[in-house]
Amino acid sequence: MNDVHKTYRRTHFIVKPEIQIKYVVFAAGAVVLAGLAIYAFTLLSVTSAVENTVTLVNKLTPAEASLIKDAIGRTVFIVTAVLVILVAVEGILLWHRITGPIYALQQMMRAVGAGNLSISRQLREKDELKDVAADFYRMIHAIAGYVVEDKQVAEEIRRRLDEVITNKDALSISEINARLTVIQGLLGSLFTKFRL
Repeated sequence: MNDVHKTYRRTHFIVKPEIQIKYVVFAAGAVVLAGLAIYAFTLLSVTSAVENTVTLVNKLTPAEASLIKDAIGRTVFIVTAVLVILVAVEGILLWHRITGPIYALQQMMRAVGAGNLSISRQLREKDELKDVAADFYRMIHAIAGYVVEDKQVAEEIRRRLDEVITNKDALSISEINARLTVIQGLLGSLFTKFRL
């Protein structure tokens, strides 16, 4: 079966535990902290409001009760909004360490796809996926080496063909065949490096 058409199924959901577990713990911690903060501020607001109004409960008008309820709602809303903003900013900064390198790798892949094998881009010190980027650089370097070798072989083939064409009248059939056999061997070396 051709590898190009082979379907790969994910067998493990945690493929990079050092990254995935770190960010799952971070997200879960952020949610727990947000929940605890909302609960604590709501409890404090309600307790404070109840303590201040216990003696006045019988004297509260519906408008006053509504004001207390609105104050509690505003407090919960403000605390929740601040926590959501903090978690969002931290999440963006933290996840950028992953999405930034993915974006950089994607741009490098496009450049390589367009034929630029001299592409190089350094990831930031705290970025994740440095091992993927290092493997990608090694792959580009290896391919660039193959291209240089293949260019040298192609140049040698062209030189030998030019020599045969230039000297075809002075060479015997067996000499031409021998030189063409050498050229054929050089051509064969171009196709042994890659599987297509």
